[in-house]
Amino acid sequence: MIAAAAALMMFSGLAHGDVAMSTFTFQVAWYPTIEYGPFYYGQEHGYFADEGIHLDFPRWQLGMNGVEEVAKGHADMGMDDAVNFLISVDSGADLVAIYGYMQETPLVLVSLRDKLDGIDDLAGKKVGTVKGFQYLVDYFRLKYPRLKDKVRFELLNDNLGALERGDADVGIFFETAQVPLLKLRGYPLHILRYQDIGYDVYSHVIFVRRDFYNAHREALARFVRALDRSIRKSFNDPVSTTKLFTDKVKYTDFVEGPFKDNEDYTRYQEACFKILHYYMAKGVGEDYGLMNPLRWEAMIANLRELGILNRKIDAERVFTNDLVKELYAAKAH
Repeated sequence: MIAAAAALMMFSGLAHGDVAMSTFTFQVAWYPTIEYGPFYYGQEHGYFADEGIHLDFPRWQLGMNGVEEVAKGHADMGMDDAVNFLISVDSGADLVAIYGYMQETPLVLVSLRDKLDGIDDLAGKKVGTVKGFQYLVDYFRLKYPRLKDKVRFELLNDNLGALERGDADVGIFFETAQVPLLKLRGYPLHILRYQDIGYDVYSHVIFVRRDFYNAHREALARFVRALDRSIRKSFNDPVSTTKLFTDKVKYTDFVEGPFKDNEDYTRYQEACFKILHYYMAKGVGEDYGLMNPLRWEAMIANLRELGILNRKIDAERVFTNDLVKELYAAKAH
């Protein structure tokens, strides 16, 4: 854990030109994955340094709430699921999301044996879920009452293993993590995305405290410029990005798996990085980071209907496209 004093923005000399070098602590919300590939790539190639930005990544610990770490001032910024972000806002945290890292949730329903062309194909199935996904089960039951007594959800410790053994007919997974692993193992997959059954949320957003946004807006604009460059360069250089990540996190230490060897592990990470691009570009093309205000409202309404949020949240207060729009306006000139 980085001390609170170190979590504040620090200035240490000058970067390129007259831009002060700023250090941001960026709290990750889970163990290291290739989802952070563009950040590692940009840091390694000096794109953040070119904008006078250095990123420190405090280590994530099991049970840590990344949103709360930012809300409490233990880190300057973070990236997490938009649901967790809104839950913290609902509880009183004064946060603002400045960047939509993924344009939709990568949560999917997966079967190894039976087709999943639509929601009615789940009738008569046992669906394995894991701790933390109960709201997805609640969403399904709320939106599809006709199937309420026809689909059996069961909390499993080993969702992936249960699906492989046939102990569950369908599993809830991340298309950016477990699905490439199943494909690597040679399974024919049948996939139904939660997005396609009306679960309209942003998967991951980058956020800061409001006081930090107001005090360091110019530096955050430089961060967004550096991130944009890092994303574009890394997706044009997926082999180097994957190697950079696999050099940092060895296959014997990675949480998913097991993998036969480093070559097997590298193929897996390459597949994960490819699907990451799909979710980052979905609906916005190469206008990375932009968020749709209508989807802000839909997401908040969905979560309130589920009872996850208790109060009405002003979407335009907690989400902003300003920094991203300024970036693209400047590029257009």
